[in-house]
Amino acid sequence: MRARHSTIVSVIAFGLLCSAALQAAPQAADPQHTSAPIAETPKAATITEATRTALAGARVDIAERRFTAAETTLQSILKETPTLQEARVLLAIVYMEDARGARDDDAERLLRQVLDSTPGDPQALFHLGRLTYYKQDYERATTLFTQVSERDPKNPAAPYYLGEIAWREYRDDQAEAAYRRALEID
Repeated sequence: MRARHSTIVSVIAFGLLCSAALQAAPQAADPQHTSAPIAETPKAATITEATRTALAGARVDIAERRFTAAETTLQSILKETPTLQEARVLLAIVYMEDARGARDDDAERLLRQVLDSTPGDPQALFHLGRLTYYKQDYERATTLFTQVSERDPKNPAAPYYLGEIAWREYRDDQAEAAYRRALEID
């Protein structure tokens, strides 16, 4: 049974990844794009146009894997506007992507700061889910991705990761269902 499901799940996962790759190009080119709005504290609502432009530049730097430039920009933004949640989430992404494990504690600290001030923030939950997934804490990651699916039902990445977790735990039917949900959203 695993072999039959293996082919089905592989095809579904491949289709999802191809679809995500096709959609990623316009997202990288459009620095205003986010899959879900990142909650802002009241102070963050008064950010300057220069800060908005800097955030857009940091998003482009992240998309183009220029992590050092993105980190410098985001740290500067956080000095100016320390309550800006979006900058914290983006800096956590930089820490997760740039060092692959070496700065996970810093990334988790930033994401928890966002969740402390804005409980249920779907972006912070999603990236905390990714972090726990990469640490192979699948139980916790499942909880986080489930919360993301509830708060941001148009995000196809959450059910995709739920499918990956189910697949790794040999729950083939659940993996297939999760991949199909992700494709339906996408």
